[in-house]
Amino acid sequence: TAELAVLETSLAQASHGLITVAVVGESGIGKTTVVERFATAAAARGAFVLGARCSDREQVPFRAVDSIVDDLGQYLAAHPDAARPLPPDAGLLAQAFPTLAAVTDRQAPVLADPHERRSRMAAAFGALVDVVAREAPIVVWLDDAQWADEDSIALLAALVHAAPPLLFVVSARATPAWLPATTRRLDVGPLTAS
Repeated sequence: TAELAVLETSLAQASHGLITVAVVGESGIGKTTVVERFATAAAARGAFVLGARCSDREQVPFRAVDSIVDDLGQYLAAHPDAARPLPPDAGLLAQAFPTLAAVTDRQAPVLADPHERRSRMAAAFGALVDVVAREAPIVVWLDDAQWADEDSIALLAALVHAAPPLLFVVSARATPAWLPATTRRLDVGPLTAS
């Protein structure tokens, strides 16, 4: 389909720098199906796909990125590299995401200011994804992005700001305002059987 072709082209271009794509359409129109097909094909060709689905029923911090960080931690554990440069504040991420504790020996600084803590966690997240993106092609996919919480948006916005060489795909009812102006918008209409 044309939608898959746009995503394939975007992934090829992402090896040179961050590409963001917003897959947009009404609820139930087939956005998730389009991206799932693409993600399956990309993974079969060797891309590392980090994905998460947001829900309006879940009310926990970082709910939109929890499974992305879990997948990232599993990748790092499965591909240990003592020479891999981890961000200085990786320990802050491990406090919020215990799966990262196994892959970082960094101690988290004690920060009284919650804004500084969130800002430094966000920068560490962007830096950590950047490290992995230099090792393998990466697709980060956030489904139902309209339900993303503020903490997750802060991490994802930092990822976009860090601009690692990866493809960042969000599927949502409308293009999220926190995505860069360069985001490619892919409008999805009703899917056919093909």
